[in-house]
Amino acid sequence: MLTVIETAINIGHSCRLIKDYSVITILDKNDNDVEKRIAAAILEINGGMIAHSVVVVDGATLADIEADETLKTLFFDLTILTDSVICCRASPSQKASLVKAIRKKVDKSVTLAIGDGANDIAMIQEAHVGIGITGKEGLQAARVSDYSIAQFRFLLKLLLVHGRWNYIRTCKYVLGTFWKVPQSSSLHNWWTVLIIALPGAIVLSHSSIVSALQWVYRNQSLRAMVSEYVQYGSFPPAIHYNYSHSFQSIFVNNDPIHNSSSPPSL
Repeated sequence: MLTVIETAINIGHSCRLIKDYSVITILDKNDNDVEKRIAAAILEINGGMIAHSVVVVDGATLADIEADETLKTLFFDLTILTDSVICCRASPSQKASLVKAIRKKVDKSVTLAIGDGANDIAMIQEAHVGIGITGKEGLQAARVSDYSIAQFRFLLKLLLVHGRWNYIRTCKYVLGTFWKVPQSSSLHNWWTVLIIALPGAIVLSHSSIVSALQWVYRNQSLRAMVSEYVQYGSFPPAIHYNYSHSFQSIFVNNDPIHNSSSPPSL
């Protein structure tokens, strides 16, 4: 029968967190050399001797690490340097504390937690972005999450496609809002001056309405604002989601294909 650590390693291979060339560092409190293993792994990673590193730790060992401040500091230094960390048999509080520690340890970090059960609620609520999976374990995680998906494989499309589209729409909406305020204020002031200049006259006359429409048509910034609202608020960006999967360089600023509707050349 496989042990808990061996089962976690096999699952890591199945979900491709562990590569064929990965160097696996197993932290087990029964070995009594956890601190030496952590220090050795940090030296190897900093020395550039490891192409892909993975750390595997169970909940009992994690509890001992959290109880020792020196060991805890070394462990989180290792988790930041390594490519993947697999925690098995961890309690809900341990999951949440890991996310919280990474948020404090790494400046300007954006954490994401995903789970499908009630034991993942604390972790989901602690992360910047929480994603719940609706499945056999119920809807507890999905109800407290920011986003809910039906299967884990939808995470890639949620991040690389819909996440990018929503980011672009939000940016354009903010820019349009900055333009909307001065434009609406200018229109209000112009209309007020018209009322003051023509006392006793019919404000909503045919000529005044035509003049207002002509002013709106001639104002290029106002037309640009409206077009941005319609283009990015109603329709998705031009880049197809298949290119977002295959060519992640579109997330780089000032990339030539960032706003291009044609596929990148191979």
